[in-house]
Amino acid sequence: MPAGDKHAGHSHPHLPAAAEVDGDDRGGGEEDEDGPIDESPLLQLHETAGLLLEEEEDLLNAHMHAIQECARQIQEEGQLLGRMQRTGEEGVAEVDVDEYAARLEVVLEAKVKTAVALLRRLKRFRAALAKEEALSRTVRAEDMLLA
Repeated sequence: MPAGDKHAGHSHPHLPAAAEVDGDDRGGGEEDEDGPIDESPLLQLHETAGLLLEEEEDLLNAHMHAIQECARQIQEEGQLLGRMQRTGEEGVAEVDVDEYAARLEVVLEAKVKTAVALLRRLKRFRAALAKEEALSRTVRAEDMLLA
């Protein structure tokens, strides 16, 4: 399935249908010399929801990458450990302990870097999600006042 089609046909749970937004009460998205004029919360919600979908896709891609990297790193660790545990004819490990420690440090630092990058992406997604939820509450509150 192409990346753009992942959410096709699915409406966002906090958003009204697109037809409900097409009226003239959207705030217009007009700008003056200082930037955008106050946009309606509904328009902000739709824009934020679009960004949220992009953040979600980025998070899923980053998670998949992290899993693949982790698998590669675990395989490397296993090989390194196996070489350290195997002894040759003279009872000496296949790899020098200094080489083992240096290589293990590199692998562990790469694992931390991968985890930190995924965590950073997750926090950005959660912040976007919180913003979308807050805007959704605002829009629902305004709808209740108008009803």
